[in-house]
Amino acid sequence: YLDSIKRMAKYPDFVNAVNYNPFIIRMQLEDLITRFGALIHHNYELAYKGSAKIFLQKEMESHQNPDDDFIRDFENEFKKCANLAFSVFGKHAFKRYIISKDGNSAKWDTKPNKALFEAIMYGFAKYNKNQIMNHKDQIYEGLVMLMTLDEKFNDLISHHTNAKDRFLERMEIWNNELDKIVTTPRQPRCFSYKIKKDLYEKKDICNLCSQQIIDIKDAAVDHQEPYWRGGLTIPENAQLAHRWCNLKKSGKTKFFLIDHS
Repeated sequence: YLDSIKRMAKYPDFVNAVNYNPFIIRMQLEDLITRFGALIHHNYELAYKGSAKIFLQKEMESHQNPDDDFIRDFENEFKKCANLAFSVFGKHAFKRYIISKDGNSAKWDTKPNKALFEAIMYGFAKYNKNQIMNHKDQIYEGLVMLMTLDEKFNDLISHHTNAKDRFLERMEIWNNELDKIVTTPRQPRCFSYKIKKDLYEKKDICNLCSQQIIDIKDAAVDHQEPYWRGGLTIPENAQLAHRWCNLKKSGKTKFFLIDHS
């Protein structure tokens, strides 16, 4: 089992996803993999008792002499989920999106977050590759939105992350969000130019700032019900906005510009 974990710690997609550097020691990577094993090999709602340390000890004690089939299945599942994490989030996988104190900007953390790692990897383990890749954009946006708009979730991944009640709550929040995204039929993301033209000719006012849009070239069509939440790309769910307002998303919904660099 330990030899298998050491092999998985060198898996390229995993190393790239955690953005491995000399400050992340190999033992930390192996700890993350053990957490993944504990999540997929046990009913975590029952097995997570007291603390993460006890949960991980149970995983290690349960598989002291695993057979070849167990090791193969474990490694294949880990590789699948690590590949999906890197495919969806790139170098930002397992990283927090941290909002500044004044609320006007945000940046990506450089260190992997154990709470996010657990939620993302366990969530991906429930689905096959096609199911995740068919919704990769919505999944990316969905997690970023939770980290910027959901104060409760942001707190759950930032403080006292090993407490059982907080562990269960954040897993439930992300699992529910992921399930909703993956089980929603895939929709076209962009509205057609015809829809934009029809909206502009009907009323050339930005629905986000209520100011006139002088030129249609400065307009964008926004989903009223967000696309990442399953909002359909249909005229009934479309609203006209300035391109800048659509990016900033001011108005009723406080939105932080996302740095994708």
